[in-house]
Amino acid sequence: MNKKSAFALLVALVLCLTGCLPGNGQQPSTTAPTVGDPTYITVTVPPETEPTEPETAPSIPETTAPITEPSTEPGTEPTTEPTTAPTTEPTTEPTTEPTIPEPEVVQITLSFTGDCTFGQNQKHSYWNSFSEMYDNKGPDYFLQGVREIFQQDDLTIINLEGSLTTSEDRQDKKWNHKGDPEYVQIMTGSSVEVATMGNNHRLDYGQSGCDETMEVLEEAGITYCFDDLYAICEVKGVKVGIVSVTGWVGDTWLKEGYSYLREQGCAIVVACIHWGTNYVVEVDDNQKYLGRRAIDIGYDLVVGNHPHILQGMQMYKGKMICYSLGNFCYGGNKNPDDKDSGIFQQTFTVVDGELQSDVDARFIPCKLSSTNTRNDYQPTLVHGEEFDRIIDKMNGYNAVFDFALDEEGRVIPEE
Repeated sequence: MNKKSAFALLVALVLCLTGCLPGNGQQPSTTAPTVGDPTYITVTVPPETEPTEPETAPSIPETTAPITEPSTEPGTEPTTEPTTAPTTEPTTEPTTEPTIPEPEVVQITLSFTGDCTFGQNQKHSYWNSFSEMYDNKGPDYFLQGVREIFQQDDLTIINLEGSLTTSEDRQDKKWNHKGDPEYVQIMTGSSVEVATMGNNHRLDYGQSGCDETMEVLEEAGITYCFDDLYAICEVKGVKVGIVSVTGWVGDTWLKEGYSYLREQGCAIVVACIHWGTNYVVEVDDNQKYLGRRAIDIGYDLVVGNHPHILQGMQMYKGKMICYSLGNFCYGGNKNPDDKDSGIFQQTFTVVDGELQSDVDARFIPCKLSSTNTRNDYQPTLVHGEEFDRIIDKMNGYNAVFDFALDEEGRVIPEE
């Protein structure tokens, strides 16, 4: 082998070992250039190894959500459905708290007056009499000074002394009171709903006079009561029961009346008692006994009349006893010396049919006449000094019972 051949072989070996020619980064030729004679050596250089495709494509995990094309509508962002369906939480019905009904609260205001005689006695002349005033002024004149009080309450209860009758069956007694049946318009025109008749003048004109009076009241829609004839008035869905008796016949009708009215579902039961001594300020022992006896029986309020003047009040076992409210619209005397009068008013609260024990009451001072010189038969509210004077007067009477009204005439609750 000559030198040229040996050199060519050496170059081929170097190239074979390095796998490429230095410097140019190109793939070397698979054929060596010919040097000298035509004999040459072929050197096989292994090609650069290309990545071989695997015999099988790798598996792609399956997904449960379909692949969707993105939205191509202009102005919208591509939306991609979630790759997995949303998990649905189990639904439970919300817990409903039981509904507690609101308590039914009803307030009922009752107003009570003193003696009312719509007419005059047999000894009166026509001049300056109740009848003359009625003929000149009409029925709405008499109670116009207190009408607003009566219109704003729920029941107005008067003590009706005397008959509304044309009967001439006058009984043999010192004073007999009666008025024309049309005088009932005095009551209907001024929101008077109840007339108590358990008194010593109901039979002034015999049974015929009493029967006609009841007929007149019934036709006018006025409720009445006396003795064992008890009154029930339903106000705002609440029944109010009233018993009217004289205080000289014991407590039989008081007991029986109370039981009857409670059995009829009356939530409020009132006793109106005719008792005491005419024109005597002091409350007598019979009044004290019977008033407290009525409360012990269960009555919610006791209102007395007959003395023709004001007497004291007391709180007994958390309930009121008014011993006398004096005269009010009183045609039985043309000019009484004592014209002080008043309205007793109490508001009862009933919750779900049960009467509450609180006492919300007041005494409203009045005069039985709008003038001091005579009786014009028009009871009138008083104000200022006269108001204060009558409240002080009442508290003087109340002191014996350790009871007092405040400066506005309201009952001071027991502590």
